[in-house]
Amino acid sequence: MANFLDLRINPVDGLVDDDDILISVHGIKPFELITLSSLTIGGVKRFGAVAHYIADANGVVDTSAHVSVGGDYVGKEPHGLIWAMNPLPDQRFGTRLVHADVETPVVYQISVYKGHLNIEEVLRSDALATGELRRWYKAESVRRVRIRHGRVRGTYFIPAGKGPFPGVIDLFGIAGGIMEHRAALLASHGFATLALAYFAYEDLPKNLHEIHMDYFEEAIAWLLNQDNVRTENGVGFVGVSKGAEIISGLTEMCPEITAAVIINGYSHLLHADMMRHRKCIKRGAFFSILPEDFFNNKKGYFRFYDLKLLDSPAKRAAEFKPELSEAANYLYVASGFDLSSQPDKSLHMIQRLKDAGKTNYELVLLEGAGHLLEPPHSPMCRYVYSKYQDAVIDYGGEKRLHARAQETSWRKIINFLREKLSRPALPIHATEKSKL
Repeated sequence: MANFLDLRINPVDGLVDDDDILISVHGIKPFELITLSSLTIGGVKRFGAVAHYIADANGVVDTSAHVSVGGDYVGKEPHGLIWAMNPLPDQRFGTRLVHADVETPVVYQISVYKGHLNIEEVLRSDALATGELRRWYKAESVRRVRIRHGRVRGTYFIPAGKGPFPGVIDLFGIAGGIMEHRAALLASHGFATLALAYFAYEDLPKNLHEIHMDYFEEAIAWLLNQDNVRTENGVGFVGVSKGAEIISGLTEMCPEITAAVIINGYSHLLHADMMRHRKCIKRGAFFSILPEDFFNNKKGYFRFYDLKLLDSPAKRAAEFKPELSEAANYLYVASGFDLSSQPDKSLHMIQRLKDAGKTNYELVLLEGAGHLLEPPHSPMCRYVYSKYQDAVIDYGGEKRLHARAQETSWRKIINFLREKLSRPALPIHATEKSKL
């Protein structure tokens, strides 16, 4: 190895969905074998990846131009050191990498090693060179405000500028609490976004036995009353998993919702009952067939794909009816290797819309992607511990295809929200009551 080795990372800082990245190493011997590694630093959840490269005739490795011949990915993958990350060997099975503090960047340590090493060998070895890569969910100009208004609990992200901006509410699934990273990134792209908690957060219900739709309607009214939010085109919603179920229910009754992004949602309300004005408006369906080992799985994880809903009056009553929406445009994002909610659930909802003569829908089918779609370049977390089920869930996904799917779906989501929330529409006032 040459005496002088130059590791270059450009740009060092950027948003997590920025496509431009250059990691290169100069000063290597021609055709030398090296390992590039990435490690998350500054958090308790430790992830890492390795990639094996061979220097070119000039003694250079460039991840944007050269192929990895082994490690955690192969081929020409400029972002491979990030999306190919896995939990380090000392991490608990089922660890999910979610960046909790959006006021700080995700910091990756990029290092160079001689030879082709695996992650265990990297952790025991001294690096030839090390640098930092920092990726942000929140642009510096975006304002972050904690919200406690009436019953509404969440975090509001306001883009830079005078506005008004398109308004979006962001929901996650059965993890509970609050996740801010996607809302912060949406605000970084010009949407006034409310990351809305709905259980297991502050004084909200600890469990999800009931879903009170009045709470979400209160959040819609709050958002539409903000001076920096455009009201003439209504609001958008983005939700995954249980959050997608909630959006499906809301669009049946809330004319304020004009753009609904349904990410790997189910076609039926599951488990929890939907309440409105203290009355049950839709009872959650329960899985009727349980494999014998579902609650004693010797593999160490469960798959909701293994569960079935028997056709019954209860199941039919729990089905969502998107055709009832007066104003919503739907974007269904469906992962082909989702072991929690298969694409047929989205296709079934689209068929309902077609049968009703509707054309207010789009579909993105993502080959090989798993359930937990995140913004671009995020590591895929296939096996995730769920506190709600007290079990590790297999959410599916093939790593490379999942990475591609996150890029494709994110671009589609951003463009869909921009189009539907910027189009001419009848005025919808914040004080207008949702239809009963």
